[in-house]
Amino acid sequence: MADEDGNTKRKGGAKGARGKASPEGWVENQIRQLYKDVADEPLPKDLLDLLDNIDFGDSPDESPDGGKR
Repeated sequence: MADEDGNTKRKGGAKGARGKASPEGWVENQIRQLYKDVADEPLPKDLLDLLDNIDFGDSPDESPDGGKR
């Protein structure tokens, strides 16, 4: 069975390098299923603006507290 991205899933967890199910793969799959709905939600514009400010490396003079943290 394939998911939306074309990845195949097997019952019992992800297969490791040697073809055996690995506990890490099973945990990873469970976490993905748990948070899939949350991760698919769009980010709010305010958060995107904040991330843009961090990415552009605003100078300390532009921040209200003078660049002190």
